[in-house]
Amino acid sequence: MSKLMIYTQVQENYGYIWKAKGGNEYFVDNVDHNSPISSMLEQAKELVEWASDEYQEYVVGWEVVEDNYLTAYELDQLQYEQQITYRAQKIVVANHQ
Repeated sequence: MSKLMIYTQVQENYGYIWKAKGGNEYFVDNVDHNSPISSMLEQAKELVEWASDEYQEYVVGWEVVEDNYLTAYELDQLQYEQQITYRAQKIVVANHQ
């Protein structure tokens, strides 16, 4: 089994310009390589994408990775703090556990 990693961009509106403010990392676990990734991705987008006049978050990338995959941020936490305090957020999509 694998997991679907989803990467987002967060932006804030400064009145005259949208400024990038980092992003978030989400995952759907127990993904089979034969699973319909496009369907899962569309459902996940509905859960993580959000926009208002002041804030927006949208998907900028995704990949299917092994179950033991750690994000760059999780690896940094291990290296500098010897533990992972802030993990990627789990998303549960319909018809998938």
